[in-house]
Amino acid sequence: MNWTQLRRNIALGWGQGHFDEYWPWLQIRRRNPSKRGNQVSGDLPGYRRLSSFMGRVEWHFALLCLWLGAVDVREQFPIWPMPHRHPLATFPRRPRPGKLPDHRGLLEVARDAGIDHGWEVGHPDVPYVATVDIAVTRVVDGRLALGMIAGKPRESVDESSPDSRIIERLELQLRYSAEVSATFSIVDAAVIGEHFGANLEGFACAAFPKGRLSDKSLIADFAANISSVGARESINDAIREAATRFSLSDQDACILFRTGVWRRLIDLDMSQYIVMSYPLVSGAELVAQMEKELFKEIPL
Repeated sequence: MNWTQLRRNIALGWGQGHFDEYWPWLQIRRRNPSKRGNQVSGDLPGYRRLSSFMGRVEWHFALLCLWLGAVDVREQFPIWPMPHRHPLATFPRRPRPGKLPDHRGLLEVARDAGIDHGWEVGHPDVPYVATVDIAVTRVVDGRLALGMIAGKPRESVDESSPDSRIIERLELQLRYSAEVSATFSIVDAAVIGEHFGANLEGFACAAFPKGRLSDKSLIADFAANISSVGARESINDAIREAATRFSLSDQDACILFRTGVWRRLIDLDMSQYIVMSYPLVSGAELVAQMEKELFKEIPL
């Protein structure tokens, strides 16, 4: 990438905005397929824009953040080398972020850390635009909070020497996060486990049902009924009973069951294989556990 391309992409809005206005800095295209073939342009519930995840596990982390209640998820988020506005400065909804300080840019952060920032191949005068896998916007105690998540196999971090490029990149992400008052965590597929990702995919598709099924009172009452009956009877029996009680088709009842689980109105352990012929299995401690994994700083 040369200066002309860099300026053009910034002018087009790459790496900027929030919600459906956001464009990932790195985007999946025909000419840049992954050698491992696990890139995902999967949907995120509540979004109309296409997403660009360089690995399926990154998509699962994004879904996990939304299931935990994040208000916005931005993948392939750029850490600009030049001075720039705070990542939450243009947040368009309430709560408003208030006045946030500008950031000095990663070039200066790297210089202070004694780490080579990196330059575009073939263009030693053009700084490389580093990215963090996921930038998460949350509301904590009524105020906006920012989290940065780096998806990285833990063994690749543990086995790297302190001066390896992997460690240097993570160190810069950590320092940048500290300067913008964001949490920073390094997570790998072990956090998701064997079944969590597939469950998140399956339940996310019912996050926003349409028509009559979108009625908030119906969703709440349906979920309460499932929770009560499903504590002593099988999930399938609870869904059938709720379908009769609320005059729903079997298909619509299954959709609302998924909606209730996604919105955490129905307590179900999403990290385990779900057996519909068994009663509900509580995942009461799962939310706190996942929030600790994703939004607490993990030192290198």
